[in-house]
Formats: sequence, C-alpha cells, structure tokens
Amino acid sequence: MPKLKVYVMKETDLNKWAEVGYDIQPQVPVFGGMAIFKETKVDFMDKFPQAMISNYNDPNKQKYFRTSRTEDYLHSIGVNFYKNADGTHTVDQENELFRENITKIRLAVFENDEDKMLCLCPYDWTCPIRIYAAKLIYPYMKEEIDSLLKKGLISARYVETNA
Repeated sequence: MPKLKVYVMKETDLNKWAEVGYDIQPQVPVFGGMAIFKETKVDFMDKFPQAMISNYNDPNKQKYFRTSRTEDYLHSIGVNFYKNADGTHTVDQENELFRENITKIRLAVFENDEDKMLCLCPYDWTCPIRIYAAKLIYPYMKEEIDSLLKKGLISARYVETNA
C-alpha cells in the first residue's frame, strides 16, 4: 500500500494553539464538534476555490450539502443558487459575500478526527473538501507549517492510503 505524508497535531494543549493565532471553534456550524483553525486567503481563480465552485454546481453533490439543515448557513456565508432553465441550480458567483468567503481557506484539525491530522479545508463547513496530503497543504501554508514544526505543535508522519 502506498504511503502518504501528513501533518499530525502533536501538542493538544489548545492554549498553545491559541497563542500562535489559531481560532478554537467549540461547535462547528451545521455538523457540530470542535475545530481549531487558521485562515488564509487565495486568489479567486486558484484551483481551490474553483474546485469548490465545481462542487457547488454539481447536482449530484448538491443533494448532500443543500439540505433544509444547511440552507440558512449557506445563505449566511453568501452561497446562493439560481435555477437554470433546465431545472439545475448554479451558485451565484457574483455575490460579493460569496467571492469574499470562497477565497478563504483554513488549516484545521477537527475534534472528531481521532488521528488529529491537519487538513486544508474551505471556509464553508458544509463543503466536503478536506486535503490531508502534506505535498498539497505545504504550498498554501509553507511558513505556517514550518513554524508549527519548529514549535513542536505538529509532526510529519506517513500513513497508508488506498490511492
């Protein structure tokens, strides 16, 4: 089985994470559970926001994140849809709040992840995109990863993967 390099939370004292600028959210909207994270911005045309837009516009994926439980939350962060002539729905990319939030990405650790692996994820908590591969996280958060490694808050390790 191939191995994948990931970053793992080494220090579990949340105060130490707060000291280096991480937000601790005791209850993630919609899905619950705690998360610690730090945000950064990317360009609207970067592949990360564009992948999210593709995700929003995919009718097969919409049925998972566009539910009565998530609709108010999505609207509150600027994710609004309009109906096309063929009955499908497309995200309104011109909405200013949407454009602001789609370019925010987070380096995060989720309480319900028993391995405490760091991931790169979108601002929208309902979006299922979670990137764990160190080689994909590092280009976005190079200085942050280097700092966390130096401070002993995280470590790198290899995990087996099916990919």
